Amino acid sequence: MNYHPPGGLLADSYQDDAPLEKNKKLPHYNGMSYYTEAIIDQAYDWLCRRRKDYHFNNDVWHLRFHWKSERQKLIQELKDGTFRFDCVEKIYTPNRTTFLWPSRDALVLKAVAIYLEKELRPILSDQIFHLAGTKENKKGSKAAVREVFDALPEYNFVFRTDVKSYYASIDHDLLLQQIKKYVKDPFLCRLINDFLRHTVCDGGYYHSVQKGISLGCPLSPLLGALFLKPLDDAMEKTGLFYIRFMDDWVVLSPTRWKLRRAIATVNQTLCDLKLRKHPDKTSIGRTDAGFDFLGYHFQTVAANGTADVATRRIVLNIQETQVVCGHAEVVPIAQAHHTAGPAQEALQGNKAACGVRTDMPAAADRIVKLQPARKTVNNFFEKLSRLYEQGADVDRIGDYVGRWWKWLLSGLNNKLTSVLGRTGRTDVTTEQVEKGGLSPNSILHNMFFCPRKTYYSHDMRVVSSYIMFYFNRLMRPDPI
Repeated sequence: MNYHPPGGLLADSYQDDAPLEKNKKLPHYNGMSYYTEAIIDQAYDWLCRRRKDYHFNNDVWHLRFHWKSERQKLIQELKDGTFRFDCVEKIYTPNRTTFLWPSRDALVLKAVAIYLEKELRPILSDQIFHLAGTKENKKGSKAAVREVFDALPEYNFVFRTDVKSYYASIDHDLLLQQIKKYVKDPFLCRLINDFLRHTVCDGGYYHSVQKGISLGCPLSPLLGALFLKPLDDAMEKTGLFYIRFMDDWVVLSPTRWKLRRAIATVNQTLCDLKLRKHPDKTSIGRTDAGFDFLGYHFQTVAANGTADVATRRIVLNIQETQVVCGHAEVVPIAQAHHTAGPAQEALQGNKAACGVRTDMPAAADRIVKLQPARKTVNNFFEKLSRLYEQGADVDRIGDYVGRWWKWLLSGLNNKLTSVLGRTGRTDVTTEQVEKGGLSPNSILHNMFFCPRKTYYSHDMRVVSSYIMFYFNRLMRPDPI
């Protein structure tokens, strides 16, 4: 029996322009339906793949065993408008908290996501990369990394940030207002409303969700993309480079003034959506200072190999401190950058006398230095430490190292510079390793400074054996 959340039927909980009588069937939109047999079968295939390793007591096995009868019953409930969501179980894990939807409900939510993605694709921005793209325009995290890498030499300033607790901060009323603009099926709108205000079972206690959307749900990424559509539209009007992956985005600007206007636009849009930027994941500065995005670190450097470090990092305040001939002086931005005449010429002359560059190199004179972010490498070593402490053998550690290396290099078309930002040996071969011609320090040095050479020249089992040797030396207790 389905559990009905507090507040009555779905038609009563959804506030539409005209009140509906209880238990009255809702009119349906005459366009394509989300409960067609093709969409339901596609959602069912997805469910079988995602839950193929679930516990034998999970309800997915009951659904699969009785699928022939459940399929017709489910389609009929969706046609009649009588389908209701069951309660959702809250699951706690060491790293995160997620929500487990019943298999039947997850299948319906996937069918709704398949239908809505086709309907909303024309109105969603092309700069959203966390949704599946087309064969001609593929999306994903690596596609977003490539886009930023290719565009970065043309810009001098960057603004990178994300939303703090994005899923948990989404306002239901604001999201439903946007959905009603583009979804014409009344029952589908009410179905989404029921999804938003679902009931959660948390250790035997039941409560209705009043804010935020569910983690681990197939419909959540699409609704998350739709909720930030006002931000996408506002950034498109600025004409600057903008790319977004769920709630992480990057804005590139040729000048600081355009960047300041873009930041003001972002702040105003987030305020209207009742969202906040994450203070620890916000980066504003010059592109040569570097920034992190989707697990990688980007930095522009001069083509001759030296770091293109600017005179000073951008400070988006009313005033900023400038260093002139070794003396700190507070100068208003307008005066420092827009005054003309002897004073400005003297200021530029003092900078030149101190050896400080007063111009940025052209895009043709700069290249992009791409490497994993520090946090990405730290997480890799933390995982290795846990595997070592758990007594994992060489094969298990080698499998993990190989998967991590494959993720690190795949989809970047030789764009990765190094792992730790330096250039190392390139003459290490598998034969030398097997003959013992190299020490563990040499193979580890080559592994992290020449990643592509390591991945394509070495057996990951050999690499992992040296990693285990490294951890043995690192964690060996001191002799008494």
